[in-house]
Amino acid sequence: MGLLRPPDTEVRLTNRLDFWTISTTNSLGFVDREPPAPDIVAASCHIAIIGDSFVEALHVPIEDKFHVRLEEMTAAELPDLDVTTSAFGIRSTGRTHQLPWYDEYVRHLRPNLAVLVFVDNDFSNNSPALHAMKTGYVPDGIPYATARSSQNGQIHLRLPSPDIQGERLSASPDYALFVRHWLNTDSLFVHWLGIKMGLRPVWRIASAHAFAEELVRRPGYESTLDGWESADNRSPHGLDFFRNPGLRNPDLPPIFQEALAFTAFALDEFVDRTERDGAELVILASHTMGPSGDPLFERMAEMSRERGIPVINQWDYIARQGGEIKDATFAHDGHWSAQGHQWAAEALLEWLRENPQVCDDADAA
Repeated sequence: MGLLRPPDTEVRLTNRLDFWTISTTNSLGFVDREPPAPDIVAASCHIAIIGDSFVEALHVPIEDKFHVRLEEMTAAELPDLDVTTSAFGIRSTGRTHQLPWYDEYVRHLRPNLAVLVFVDNDFSNNSPALHAMKTGYVPDGIPYATARSSQNGQIHLRLPSPDIQGERLSASPDYALFVRHWLNTDSLFVHWLGIKMGLRPVWRIASAHAFAEELVRRPGYESTLDGWESADNRSPHGLDFFRNPGLRNPDLPPIFQEALAFTAFALDEFVDRTERDGAELVILASHTMGPSGDPLFERMAEMSRERGIPVINQWDYIARQGGEIKDATFAHDGHWSAQGHQWAAEALLEWLRENPQVCDDADAA
């Protein structure tokens, strides 16, 4: 399943400015409450939330996470639906990585509704090469399931190999000395200074550059970055191309075309699984995807429309409430604050009011 934490493990996180949290993993290894018992799930409308660090949400206490708030609000406002929730999130994962979670953990809960939380780095996380540039994993050593293309062009899911799982790229000596040994030091002052001065994104870009340079030196990856020659476009999240409204899929460099193809493949797989199990599937687009009309959001929305997946746009919801997008995140971190989680819960609650039929009994699997 990848890098799941052991059950009942304490997890601490702070940026030393905005949040100081202590959470505990459940018996499955996810940072969430214990999944509801089978008899409770069977008698309720169960909603399973799947995603990356926005769902793992180590930045807030578990009681402030949006699926917990959703459960509380539906109990007060839509008690007839009898909603229960569970969350399956691990940082730095994409849709392809999360497919086995559905098979191993989510399906057994027989959810009425599965919610995929889509964030701005989801496209790039579905590409093993782009993911390697962000995380430093060798593409073949990413400790999660990954999508791959066979010689005949067919896309398939490949589980991680225990022999090379977690293998890392080793960045250049200059990078290792400057970034790893100083900027990423445990020095509270350096860490605080980097956040206050907005240097963390600069460090991440430097990291992506270093990993990219090593990646293309490895046998079999020499042509990985063909068509992507401008260093200015090498952001750690690979968003410059995905957000460019003038570049359609055939115009994108091959590595980005692959990321989109793998994302589409993952959505197809989620559709097949939820249809088989009698569950509804919906996408909650985080505010990071932008408003309707943003090229990044529209790429995802087009994929979703083609597959009949409803999309809830958190940015649009916040705007309709007269809220400020900046309040959805921490001052020095782009993840959801408690307010961001509240808005995510409200947006999904609004959708449930309009679609209560999702809480009808799921078909037998």
